[in-house]
Amino acid sequence: MLSTLLTITGTIFSLYYTGKLLLFLYTTFLYNGAALVKKNVLNKQKWVTVTGCTSGIGKGFAVEAAKKYGANVVLVARSQQKLDEFANELQSKYKVQTKTVVIDFAEKDIDYSPLKNAVKGLDVGCLVNNVGINTEVPDRYLDCSEHEINNMVHVNVDSLLNVSRIVLPQIVKEDGKGRGLLINLSSFSATNPVPHMAVYSATKAFINSFSLAMRSEYRNLEVLSLNPMLVASAMTHIKDNRAGFTVCTGQRLAADTFKAYGAPLLAGTFSPYWPHTLQMFAMSLLPVKVQDNITRQRMIVVKKKLLKRKARNAQ
Repeated sequence: MLSTLLTITGTIFSLYYTGKLLLFLYTTFLYNGAALVKKNVLNKQKWVTVTGCTSGIGKGFAVEAAKKYGANVVLVARSQQKLDEFANELQSKYKVQTKTVVIDFAEKDIDYSPLKNAVKGLDVGCLVNNVGINTEVPDRYLDCSEHEINNMVHVNVDSLLNVSRIVLPQIVKEDGKGRGLLINLSSFSATNPVPHMAVYSATKAFINSFSLAMRSEYRNLEVLSLNPMLVASAMTHIKDNRAGFTVCTGQRLAADTFKAYGAPLLAGTFSPYWPHTLQMFAMSLLPVKVQDNITRQRMIVVKKKLLKRKARNAQ
């Protein structure tokens, strides 16, 4: 009886992981990602709205949307100069239209009317909620300042909700025929909370939960919450030329995300860059306590490096 039960259990687990492996291989290496064009989500008539778009992941999404799909872009960031420079680059290189909106998401009382006016009447196919912040140096919760904590929640959570309420009505049509894509930037830390980044991890877990609920609420809106590991960006202090197998560029993350749209049984929360998926799977095989020890020691090392860099810059 026991041997039969063990055999059945082993068979179920084998089938489960074999199925996941086959689905991963198909989605990553065989699926062509043509659904974005076929379902009229991204093309030359459509617009993409991207927050935090002048560097890193946000810039990668804006470039990929314009370069590969010819989509027009609403660029949202805090520096008008950087926005103008990036808008001119997209227009000259890819012959797309652009609109720029200046918003500093760290401000206490944000005026969202410029964004409302910018997207009004546009045929928006995709919204990328990318803007987000972390503490300057990772630290234990009680050692973080009240301002750092409140500001992180304000930027990472409040801005995502407010921008979504403004832009999504341009995607989700009242007649139910609108079809589009909402991309929310979460993090590996959403499902594997990182010591010394407690509040950041919590804000990203919120994004995952919000995204999954939204995915169920709107049938024609594909909602993807991205859980990448290291990506070259200002937040990670890694430049694009230092990206490699375990660190991807913002544009590579964008390309893999767009390609995954419409894939069968695509999860609402996932890491589109496949080396990150492998890393996360390997981590999941370890006991939780071991995972915690690894990430805690890693963050202590990162903290020391950032403090040294900060001291050098202050000299």
